[in-house]
Amino acid sequence: MSKNRLFSFYRQRHDGPAPRNLGYYAASWLAALAVLALFAFINFHVLKPTDVSGTLLGGMFGALFNLSYWVFGVSGLCALALFRLSGWHITWVLAGLLQVGISALWRIQYWQAYERHEQMLSPGLGELYVSMLVGAGLAAIGIVKYRQAGPYPIASRPSKVKTVVALLLVVLYLVLPLHFNLRTPLPDCAFGSNGQQLTLCLENE
Repeated sequence: MSKNRLFSFYRQRHDGPAPRNLGYYAASWLAALAVLALFAFINFHVLKPTDVSGTLLGGMFGALFNLSYWVFGVSGLCALALFRLSGWHITWVLAGLLQVGISALWRIQYWQAYERHEQMLSPGLGELYVSMLVGAGLAAIGIVKYRQAGPYPIASRPSKVKTVVALLLVVLYLVLPLHFNLRTPLPDCAFGSNGQQLTLCLENE
């Protein structure tokens, strides 16, 4: 190996990102943080045990909606890995650890309710354990892929496509959730200017 090639290899591993690539790295890490934050938010609310006794089919429809939210969060993790955006290994490890921690938190906090069997809780005890296993699997994949990349992993080549994908993930996992969460909800018995009913009106008992 010539001196020039050896020097370029050393710089590729140890030098910081080129100034022209700073936009890509900023968008990539912001996308990773957005996906991770929304994934943690979804897990926190989806895995929280709720009493579904007396509901239709034991809360099956609610469980399906919760599963769809979780799949949406995992889709963001898969997009990070598929396009090999910067920081995807660490994001997978942290996402897995968060899922394990949140599942364990609800298991500990609701241990009496699970042991007494006085309520029909969703998710069930077995589902929380499965969630822990899935989270451990996500973390394990991130650790294995990071170790395969070596102690000084060379970042994948930045490109315009990856920058666009990172910005799209920021919009889907940060901008839109904040927009829907912060907008003012419609009041009870809301009607449009043309008299069209916009919300379901419930009479006060």
